Amino acid sequence: MILVKWENNFKIVRQLSIRSIAWLVVMCVLIINLSGCANNEKKSISMDKIHTSYEEWFNAVGLDTNGAFLVQSYEESDNALDIGIRMTDNTFDGYQDVLLLIERHNSFVKDNPEYFSDYVQIKIDVARGGAPVPEVSFLTNYGTLSDSALIGEKNNALFSYVEYYSASSAELAESGISIDFPNVIIRQSGANGCNSEESYSSLKLSSECTNVIVFIEGNDDLGEGSEYIHNIAPNAKVFLSRFGKGLEQKNNL
Repeated sequence: MILVKWENNFKIVRQLSIRSIAWLVVMCVLIINLSGCANNEKKSISMDKIHTSYEEWFNAVGLDTNGAFLVQSYEESDNALDIGIRMTDNTFDGYQDVLLLIERHNSFVKDNPEYFSDYVQIKIDVARGGAPVPEVSFLTNYGTLSDSALIGEKNNALFSYVEYYSASSAELAESGISIDFPNVIIRQSGANGCNSEESYSSLKLSSECTNVIVFIEGNDDLGEGSEYIHNIAPNAKVFLSRFGKGLEQKNNL
């Protein structure tokens, strides 16, 4: 009787031990996979795997020689170039290196005016730390020819547009960095829509801008939004942009 009871207890203990070991193995696998994903976010693409049509420019701007950020994506299409970079840490220090990259690009274009087409669409997305989406994007051109004419810009290969994402660049707005670009695009998102004062905090980075383009995905209109913009950038013209439609000039001073 006692022997049977002991054998039953042993079976229970053994079953519990097997289950515990199984759970331990599962947890270890999960931790390893999660660690791998986290590390992959920091990895750059191999420079020797980038096939660029702009080798002289690529070498001149120093995309592959900067320690402050990593190149995570590089895509070329017809007269367009999309680059994704990520800071190697979660501070704002790397933005100075990004601005130097933009400056080197603009210097290269001025020294080699025939190198790129005036209508080339070059875009650099910048993410910081482990952020899943960009905080800032830099662009050479925006919209159609009629859009450029409306805001008084000529199409060329110089970076003259900076785009802020209202949800992800709010913290950047308090960093004290100056991003001196004539044209600012603010891509709105979130429940507050385009008439929330907080949605325009990123404009503090470029308060001397000439034009502010507010991109809206919904049916909202700029009501108080223009007022919030002029509180930060008093001399800027304000334009509303909706997907698939041309720019619409709004209440300007």
